[in-house]
Amino acid sequence: MRTVLLLFTVLVASVAQAQSMAGYADSLRLVYGVPELGYAVVDSTGTLELEMLGVKQAGTHRAAEATDHFRIGSITKTMTGILAKELVENGVLKADVRLFDLIPELMPKSRKVYRGLTLTDLLAFHARLLPWTYTDSAPDPASFTGDADAQRLQLMQWAVRQAPVPKGNGYHFSNLSYVAVGLILERSTGRSFRELVQEWGRAHGIDFRFGAPNVADSQDTWGHTADGTPQAPSADPKLEWLLAAGGISMSLPEHAALARIQLIAVIDKVPWISKPGFAQLQQKEPLYAPGWRWATDADSTVRLYHVGNPGSFLAEVFLHPYSNRAYLLYANEQSDGAKAALDALYLRLVKRNE
Repeated sequence: MRTVLLLFTVLVASVAQAQSMAGYADSLRLVYGVPELGYAVVDSTGTLELEMLGVKQAGTHRAAEATDHFRIGSITKTMTGILAKELVENGVLKADVRLFDLIPELMPKSRKVYRGLTLTDLLAFHARLLPWTYTDSAPDPASFTGDADAQRLQLMQWAVRQAPVPKGNGYHFSNLSYVAVGLILERSTGRSFRELVQEWGRAHGIDFRFGAPNVADSQDTWGHTADGTPQAPSADPKLEWLLAAGGISMSLPEHAALARIQLIAVIDKVPWISKPGFAQLQQKEPLYAPGWRWATDADSTVRLYHVGNPGSFLAEVFLHPYSNRAYLLYANEQSDGAKAALDALYLRLVKRNE
């Protein structure tokens, strides 16, 4: 009887704690004026907590649902990295394959500094390509021809003709590096990036989508600009160019499932994240996984993280392998207020879970 009472007490306490966190998250959402906000806590066994709060579109009463889809922006790179590692480890690709050898169309008028770039260089942000994002004025979409796939190649042809960024410390975060990785994956397999992602998703029970959620379904989540304006369904050609660098959209439960796989991978518990082919990177970085950034905290613990900000959504994901935790945070508005809300929520979640 005492055991039953103890278990019941623990269960009640856990529910109360979850409700308390949801209340805190919703208060942040209201204070910072974010239409929809969500978070999840994951460990190697599964999703420990997940909440989606608010409304899908400002000015409506369409309540948030766990199945709502969000653009994850630059966090797409973490999935692109998984595909690259699997293809290397399955012998389809070599880690040191050169971009220009696989895609010779890039050679004309290109700068010599780029001609030796390998898959490894691109994955680890060791290339000196421009950072480039969809808000940059050049190149003009009107100067390109064909569909989005053809224009993506033209973007890289433009990129390798530009002056390189300064050498610095050798780390150069760049969307263009992952556009190039996407082209390498497509050229080496004869399949589109979308097909590769969706095939991997089917094998792991994860539903990946692409682009703005309300383009496919106007009743799904709408993104909001910094001033809170809902972004009507539309396709931005520059965002399409960034497919392998920032084009994926997901629901929070699907992303939590992916984060669990990535967390397990980082703590070396699954075979496809094995080190052959990337040992040189893991010797240079304290904790390396393709597509991720890393940070060393004051107590010398290392965590991986990435932030996605594709114009009208905001997403953050953190892997804490030392504590077997991953944290995911979503907002359907890209603004300073939304960033402040997610940052505050992340700190509270870490404090409670570690």
